Amino acid sequence: MMRSFQELMARAVGTREKVLAVVAAHDDDVLLSIKEAYAQGLARAVLLGDREKIVRLAAEINMDFSPHRIIHRPDPEEASRLAVSLVREGEADILMKGLLPSPVILKEMLHRERGLRTENILSHIAVFEVPGYDRLFFMSDSGLNIAAHS
Repeated sequence: MMRSFQELMARAVGTREKVLAVVAAHDDDVLLSIKEAYAQGLARAVLLGDREKIVRLAAEINMDFSPHRIIHRPDPEEASRLAVSLVREGEADILMKGLLPSPVILKEMLHRERGLRTENILSHIAVFEVPGYDRLFFMSDSGLNIAAHS
């Protein structure tokens, strides 16, 4: 059993690098996360959003965005559609939400013809490391749990 983020990271480092399709990547917290994931050898990204803002924010946090691909799609719906397509077609492994409302990306994820629908349930999980406890806490479905059959 993993008991800390440090143990979780130790297990993840050295696995195959993943490709993130990041919708509305023009956000400093999103870019900091990607910068750290790349530094750890975990992931590189396809950054979809406002190219000018992405480049500016990357410069502000001293992020080298050259290992990542930037696709100028300032419209959140267009960016969501393309990111979902990248995951569906196997060009990206993970879909990541940036600075946009959740319903916009969920609409594309759940689209009957071009989404990521399967026969499985769509869910999410959050992992917390709480000082004073000897284990990680996992919380699922705090804001999302959508049945695939509608």
